[in-house]
Amino acid sequence: MKTWFTVCVLCLMFIACDDNVEFNQPAFQANIEDVVWQGNTYEASRVSNVLTVLATLNGEKIKLEVPFEVGVDTLGAGRTSNATFTNVNGTEFSTLFSAVNEPTVYYSDGLVSVSEINSVEGYVSGEFWFIGYDNDGLEKVNVTQGVFFKVPLVIE
Repeated sequence: MKTWFTVCVLCLMFIACDDNVEFNQPAFQANIEDVVWQGNTYEASRVSNVLTVLATLNGEKIKLEVPFEVGVDTLGAGRTSNATFTNVNGTEFSTLFSAVNEPTVYYSDGLVSVSEINSVEGYVSGEFWFIGYDNDGLEKVNVTQGVFFKVPLVIE
């Protein structure tokens, strides 16, 4: 009886396995204000020595601009690297903008870590997060846990 029970359990384990595995490769996603945002189109390009990674979803977009090199780059007001989120209304939230709420200034902040640039196979991978403000400095957006994985790269 004990042997039959063991055989039945093992059979059920193998029957329950599913070969229908789905991979998200390439991928671009982040949490925007704690809501998962996954781009349905994405691309990376190199112009001069600047890497631009762009993803869009239903009229919204996230754009990252950093040096074309593997490494970590800090974002924020006064820096050359930049991250932006544009919502469906066309409002752009950027790390180039800051907010002033007298007497306090709230600075944009962020980080982009480019972990891989494969010019031969044509893709880039990395992680990012940022806090961006609108042009007036009245509204902000928090973009966290951002990942871009094997995003197709075009070198111009």
